[in-house]
Amino acid sequence: MKLQRDVYIAGVGETVFGKHKMDYDELGRIAAFQAIKSSKIDKPGMIGSAYVGNAHNGIVTGQTIFKDLGVCGTAPIINVESACSAGAMAVHLAIKDVACGLTELSMGVGAENHTLRRKSGTAFMPAMNDIETVHGGVMTGKYAMRATRYMYETGATIEDLALITQKAAPMERTIPMPLLEGIIP
Repeated sequence: MKLQRDVYIAGVGETVFGKHKMDYDELGRIAAFQAIKSSKIDKPGMIGSAYVGNAHNGIVTGQTIFKDLGVCGTAPIINVESACSAGAMAVHLAIKDVACGLTELSMGVGAENHTLRRKSGTAFMPAMNDIETVHGGVMTGKYAMRATRYMYETGATIEDLALITQKAAPMERTIPMPLLEGIIP
């Protein structure tokens, strides 16, 4: 995406990765509030659009997250579903709104809590009209097949793929609540 103007991320919020008793909307609200606070937005009405990425909680997820933050009714809240990348897609779309001049301020939020409703160790199943699903492929298996195909087509190795995580380790140290803290040297 070629940006039509500079875009800056003014604030970030997050919750600790792990098992929570709070539902997705409360986790999303905490992260959104932290982002608003860290960006020094004093009036939530300044937000011109908001995108919320979520895969498993149905409709109006964004409205449920933003209802107590003063954004509902003042800006469009668009719900995004793109499986594991839903949160990243929400941020991408928020950046696009600002880059294209649709608004001066937009928010992208990803919120999910699989631990409340999923049995431990169970895999996600994509739509049953997906040919890979019909033949027993679950999401983790699909990712493994895609990685294998990528290695076949490009000559990449397992070690090359592992370097992605290793290269990200220094950045992980700058994150306030890193997932892999202490695991990668």
